[in-house]
Amino acid sequence: MTKNLYDKGLDAWRSCIDLLNKKTKITPTIDQSQRMVDIEISQTSGSALLTGVDTHNMQCKVDGKVLGESESIELSARSKSLRCTRSSKLTQFYEQRAEYFPPANVKVKTDTGDMRVEFQEMIDGPAKNRLERIEAQLATASSRRLRCEVYESTTQPSAVDTLTATAIVPESFPSEDGWVVTGGGCSASVIVASSRYHISKSEMTQDRRGWFCESIFQANHGGTRTLKAQVRFCKVESP
Repeated sequence: MTKNLYDKGLDAWRSCIDLLNKKTKITPTIDQSQRMVDIEISQTSGSALLTGVDTHNMQCKVDGKVLGESESIELSARSKSLRCTRSSKLTQFYEQRAEYFPPANVKVKTDTGDMRVEFQEMIDGPAKNRLERIEAQLATASSRRLRCEVYESTTQPSAVDTLTATAIVPESFPSEDGWVVTGGGCSASVIVASSRYHISKSEMTQDRRGWFCESIFQANHGGTRTLKAQVRFCKVESP
């Protein structure tokens, strides 16, 4: 399972073990809105000092007083409560005003070890609901797949100079189930090396349920001619 770990995760785990070994207890509780974190700090035995906090896009207070990067507070069995609140700013998002919270973090520093709490960026307000709807639509779309089928129709061998062929989507793939024609193609063959031909028409049928082909062969060259039409039709399926 080590392939699923990364350096910050390992560092956090080592810091946690160090703190436990030195009897320092730091318990962060992030509120549901992801706007703030309450951190309880205590020393279960022995002595320790809270030596400050390093913050990025956050502000931390102890007993209503802003705590700086280097400020010593004696720790004991009676816990100290630290509340850290994220910084935000109003921004424009999809023609709506929204509150934007940039990435943030706080590192609680003690003389027995440190603990770091990370926050990802987020958008809150009316624009957040729209973003969540977009993300849900993308998740649904990414779980779907495109299924395509090909049907072909080939004429009987003939000696005429103009041949037509039409490939129609079988009735077992109705448009009511979401099947639509997405393309098609034509190919001709002649069992005489010197004969020439060209595909004069290659197009979707007027009812948009098939593919029509026409090929004109060079007259007076004889030989057996065939013409094949192919129609490709697809639908979007959920897993």
